[in-house]
Order: sequence, then C-alpha cells, then structure tokens
Amino acid sequence: FEFATTRRNAFPLWKKKEVLDWVNTPGEGTPSHAVPYFCERVDPGPVRRWWCKRDEILGRDPHQQRMAGGGRKKALGVLKMIVLRRLKKETVTREWIAIQALQIHG
Repeated sequence: FEFATTRRNAFPLWKKKEVLDWVNTPGEGTPSHAVPYFCERVDPGPVRRWWCKRDEILGRDPHQQRMAGGGRKKALGVLKMIVLRRLKKETVTREWIAIQALQIHG
C-alpha cells in the first residue's frame, strides 16, 4: 500500500459513488475507513474531500470523469501581458504592474 503516489490518480465519478455508498452504510459515516476496504492507491484525504462534496458527486451522472467547474482557472489579461513581456526578456517592474492595476481598476 503506497501513500505517496508519483502521479495524480483520477477516479471516475462511478468509483467515487461506490466509495461514498460504502462509507454511508458499512463505513458508518467515517470516510477514512474506506481506504483499507477498497485497497487501492487512494489516500484518506481525497475520500474526505469526496465525503464533503457527496451531495454534488451523487447528483452527477456516473459516466462522467470529472465534475463541472473543476480544473485550472483562466488567467487574467494583465497576467498574460506580464508573461508575454517576460518571455520577450523585457523587464517587468513593480511600478509597471502598479500602473497596469490602476488602469484596470482606476
């Protein structure tokens, strides 16, 4: 049994629902009890997060891989400008960032 995995394990929603159903009945509402029962490379942390989001997970279709709204958040336009300037090897000073912030919110 490995606690430190080298890569992220993506669990489909049907597997999460199976774990949550087990926690709900034989697990007596304790998410960490599901880890030894399922004998997979799953830490207690993700099971606890699934338990906190159980209403959302149980309301989704089981064929989905992920829940909607997850993933990386989009970067702001100013951050893109900063990255582009850095890629061009132009200097990005704190003053320039402050001026950009004032233009956006000013």
